[in-house]
Amino acid sequence: MQAFSVVFEHAIDRAEPAEEVKQRVVNLIDSITYSVFVYTTRGLFERDKLIFTAQMTFLVSLASCICSL
Repeated sequence: MQAFSVVFEHAIDRAEPAEEVKQRVVNLIDSITYSVFVYTTRGLFERDKLIFTAQMTFLVSLASCICSL
């Protein structure tokens, strides 16, 4: 859990600032999602990275209403 906290805090620091709260939240979500993706894929075998990337893509798409089941 401590390792995730470090990744989370770094993602918050790297997120692009914004004047509007709504845009700031979008920037934070993007930054945290990318940081968790990079952190997770570092520990995967090459053959598993494509599967994980596809799962992340589907979940992000569903969460942002780009596609539906």
